[in-house]
Amino acid sequence: MIAAPSEVHVTLRIDGAKAMKAEDWFGGEELEKENAGSLRIRLRVPAGDWLLNTLLSFGPGIEILEPRSLRDALAGMAGEIADVNCTRNNRQSGLRKIDRRGKS
Repeated sequence: MIAAPSEVHVTLRIDGAKAMKAEDWFGGEELEKENAGSLRIRLRVPAGDWLLNTLLSFGPGIEILEPRSLRDALAGMAGEIADVNCTRNNRQSGLRKIDRRGKS
């Protein structure tokens, strides 16, 4: 017997500029329109790297409200991407590295 993949309950806030994309991806889930055109989305999905990759595709237009562990994982992944690209850019342009809090 094959075990069912573990599921995660996720609550997201998507800004208005990404709302259409979010409706395409998560349209069958619970969607709630908020002020300023943003969406709050509640979903239950299988856990896995695919979820982080999908959420990263929304760029800064997404906020993970729950669970904290997913929010931390996404922030860590985005930070690693920034570190790699900042390091490459620094070597090419001589710029100082800026940490994740915006300090140089």
